[in-house]
Amino acid sequence: IDGRTLPAVTQLFTEPYMVKFLLHNTIGAWWCARHGIKGLPGEAGVPNGQAPVEMEYLRWRDDGTPAAGKFDGWPNSLKEFTMLDPCCGSGHFLVEAFNLLVPMQMHDEGLAAQEACDAVLAENLFGLELDPRCTQIAAFALALAAWKYPDESGEPLDYRELPKLN
Repeated sequence: IDGRTLPAVTQLFTEPYMVKFLLHNTIGAWWCARHGIKGLPGEAGVPNGQAPVEMEYLRWRDDGTPAAGKFDGWPNSLKEFTMLDPCCGSGHFLVEAFNLLVPMQMHDEGLAAQEACDAVLAENLFGLELDPRCTQIAAFALALAAWKYPDESGEPLDYRELPKLN
């Protein structure tokens, strides 16, 4: 294996349910703990109407707190939160995190959909990858997610200039 063949032999794909499980039980657990949201003991998912986005894979302890913990060392607000995917590939984790963080930004900061999308892209998400082709695909996947994100009337925000991606 050398520099030419490294990407072809090291690229892996994480199944969508695994990505959601990991993000719901990290970012979701952190967000719910910060907002005092409690779940049903031993169950999964956030009780209806308690979060701006569905997190069906979020697990709860017997005391109703997130099973993964509260992430006390993490920032206190989304404005301070950053996520780095050090092997972003085609952006699967980044796009899923985008779809999780945008409604949270809208809820916490009172932002419109487009403002929240731009804030998440500019301030929260970062990706690295050895293969420059993958970073291009990841950037396009994020752009497409931002263009397709629904506005307040349910219509896609559509093509527009986006903030510089990280």
